[in-house]
Amino acid sequence: MRRIIAIAGALVLLLSGCQSDKKPAPAPVATGNLCERMLPKLAGTWKVTAALPSALAPMADSCKLTDTEAPQHMVRVSLSILPVSAAEAVRLRKVTEENFRSGHVAAKVMDGGLGEGSWTLDPVAAAPQLGFRTADRLVLIRGDSAYGSAYRSDRSTLAELRDMAKAITELPNGLPIAAPIVDPPHCAPGLAAAEKALGTKAVLRRGGTVDGTTYCQWGSATDTVLIRGGGSTSDQAGIFRQYPAPPAKAVKVGDLGWQETNGYVTYRVAKTYVDVFTTRDGQAPAVLELGRAMVVSYRR
Repeated sequence: MRRIIAIAGALVLLLSGCQSDKKPAPAPVATGNLCERMLPKLAGTWKVTAALPSALAPMADSCKLTDTEAPQHMVRVSLSILPVSAAEAVRLRKVTEENFRSGHVAAKVMDGGLGEGSWTLDPVAAAPQLGFRTADRLVLIRGDSAYGSAYRSDRSTLAELRDMAKAITELPNGLPIAAPIVDPPHCAPGLAAAEKALGTKAVLRRGGTVDGTTYCQWGSATDTVLIRGGGSTSDQAGIFRQYPAPPAKAVKVGDLGWQETNGYVTYRVAKTYVDVFTTRDGQAPAVLELGRAMVVSYRR
């Protein structure tokens, strides 16, 4: 009997030792794009939707968060595809300041408080913006709406963007890594002209359709080229209808087209309205060439 009790006691000790050695299962972490990874850490109720690409350089992948309780309250999140150095972040902040100054934005670019090159912009009428660098990638967060960032939701605040930035820097599984090249067939006709506009190989490529607008984007380490086409209710249609307007000149592209002195092209092909532009200066001929090359993809 004593032997049986001793064996039973030994088994209890053995089992309890095994249990103490067992480590708790790690908590599940979010995957997917940056908005999807942020979602579990955000206050409020949000849903993730697709976003058209940002026209800014460096080229970035974008997504959108929409407040389910106030659908006009949106936040756009953009993450650079390639790493960005601290020195490059500082340079991009200066470019941002120059762009806002030339656009007569009634607000001053301020330090973002999130490391070298970070910045904030908080206009009274337009949506707030916050740019910063984390894990060697550049992140841009800005208030958004169905009418773009020029509209400011009553709920859109810089404090909210700072909370979102904190969530991004504390993501348990880090930032998403995206393939540099996503190259759908409808973008193929424009590749050669896009590389001419970039002045180098397009090491970054994207394309797709979001909310009825079909786009292609090509990028180098420092510049991007973007073409977008939509129907009669799209932003591109609204822009096209503002022409003719000096100093833009009529150009032969699609059924009717116009080009600004900075190279920006807007044109119509059948029932599709298209615009083309690049962040690289002095590329008006190449931008027009790209618009012509892509007519075949937009004539539908």
